[in-house]
Amino acid sequence: MELAAVLISLSNVEEMNEAGIKLLVGALESMHRSLEVDIGIIDYPIDWFNDLKGFTKNSNTALYRNYEVAHLMLNQKKHHRFEKAVIYDENEMFKELLSGELKSKGYKVEVANTREEYEKLAKKGAFGTIFVSDTHLDLLRNFIPVKITNGSVVYQMQSIVDRKFINHFNFQAHQSRVNDGFKIFIFDAKEAKKINPKVFEFLISLSLQSVKFGAKIFVSSLDSKLIPPPIQGKMEKSGTIFVDSIDDIFRDSKYTPLLKNTTQSKGLTKKLVSCLPLFIDASLETFESFLEAKVEKRSHKISKYSINFD
Repeated sequence: MELAAVLISLSNVEEMNEAGIKLLVGALESMHRSLEVDIGIIDYPIDWFNDLKGFTKNSNTALYRNYEVAHLMLNQKKHHRFEKAVIYDENEMFKELLSGELKSKGYKVEVANTREEYEKLAKKGAFGTIFVSDTHLDLLRNFIPVKITNGSVVYQMQSIVDRKFINHFNFQAHQSRVNDGFKIFIFDAKEAKKINPKVFEFLISLSLQSVKFGAKIFVSSLDSKLIPPPIQGKMEKSGTIFVDSIDDIFRDSKYTPLLKNTTQSKGLTKKLVSCLPLFIDASLETFESFLEAKVEKRSHKISKYSINFD
């Protein structure tokens, strides 16, 4: 069994020590770099949470309230004990991201609006429900960019593709796209400078699974120096198709019938409008970060905007 994550429990630590925590985070970061695994701290007192967020800022170290929450977030497969998650966080953007992450894994999610509401629900408890608060991780850092283009699904690989790519690949969302009728899935490797061999094994497994759905896995723009010929041969036998560029797929007549017919956007929808406050809040946080100034949101509205390119 491969090592999936390194978690440090603070359950027996009685006193917060800033220097000690910083040394611990440094050690975890070294493990992250050398072992290519997720890292995190668990079982900390609730009143330490904000301090720990400060000590782990700009690092890969996640904060999980307990082991069950860590298992929930690190495992792409749905936890056999839980069907529902009740969540709370003071940061609205993180709360939305966390809700979306758990829903994508197949959980029913209830979002508490206040700490008091969350504590009341947690005190009651419920069979098959896990309660998540005082937890923090960079969900955007773990996000694998994906886009729908010309009736295909394109996954963007980053410059360093390590084993975390496998852990953070959203199988539920992928299968949902398969069920929705998509047949062509492209892993765009034009930015890749290093790829862990386990990622190639993962793509072989995904190709073999795709056969029964009539779907195909493509790897585009991969530097030949990054993959040994025997492994490429094994991947091709599994059904993986290598192409020089994504456009080669769209120009090839034998793949054209596999491209899904997609209708053009009908403009703003109720679902999109409901997400606009989240986008606005994220923009404000970005401005505050770069400008080091307080940004105030007073109101927002939707209006038509046209750009003259002349």
